[in-house]
Amino acid sequence: MYRSMLVIALTLTLPALAQAEPGSWETDAGVGSNEVEFTLAITCPAVSFVCDYVDGYADTQISVMSGSGTLQIDAAGEFFLFDSDSTQDVGSGPQPAYFTLTGTDMVTETQTAFALIPFAGVPEIENPVVFALTDPPIDVPGLAGLGPGDYSFSQTMSYSALADVVGDLEFILPGIVVPPNDIVLSGVLRVLGDVDLDGRIEYELRGVTGSFAYQVPSTIGGEPVTIQVSGHLTANLAGETLTVQPIPTPALGPVGLVLLSMLLSVAGMAGIGALRR
Repeated sequence: MYRSMLVIALTLTLPALAQAEPGSWETDAGVGSNEVEFTLAITCPAVSFVCDYVDGYADTQISVMSGSGTLQIDAAGEFFLFDSDSTQDVGSGPQPAYFTLTGTDMVTETQTAFALIPFAGVPEIENPVVFALTDPPIDVPGLAGLGPGDYSFSQTMSYSALADVVGDLEFILPGIVVPPNDIVLSGVLRVLGDVDLDGRIEYELRGVTGSFAYQVPSTIGGEPVTIQVSGHLTANLAGETLTVQPIPTPALGPVGLVLLSMLLSVAGMAGIGALRR
């Protein structure tokens, strides 16, 4: 009997989730928008006819992003992290990438091309892709137990982007290769619970945002210029744990601690009595 009491007492102390749980993620328009606002800006410092028209150019276009992958959720440790979902090369050779999103083209045919740059033509960008190059644990304070609710997070990550430049601007900007930027990725993890009663916990990553930028020297009309490429990411994702979850063990409150103490005392006394017999 006392052995059974010990088992019950120890069970009360076990956490609901003792290790990271695999989960899925995918962009979901039903949760919110998924896009990158790409901005091209040009500085032309010389006092010249060309710079009079080029300096101060700036235009922004939107690329609609999509993607899917897996992640790990450690409720006990109150963090999650993305699994690698692609391989990317930003100039130092192929390397694993995380939270990879691919976007729609910003070209004349889709009426999303950038405005005309004097003496350079109309910039058109194809095959944009944004991704993280590191996968640090993303702390989510209060997540323990995966109980339903909203949990804010913010984490610095190394982020990058690639895209092809076509059309007139290709001659002065062959392609977009954003070197790794340390960006702050922030948002809200909304845990919904087992909505469809399949034993898996559904969740959303809402309002995930981050910004990156880089500058590249070039020439327009024979004048030296600096072209700045920047992007602002907004993502909204849906997912679920990929394994059936155990029934969460509630945290011990004052009553639970008293009960645990009583069970251990009774089990101890029963054990002593058994030894005397």
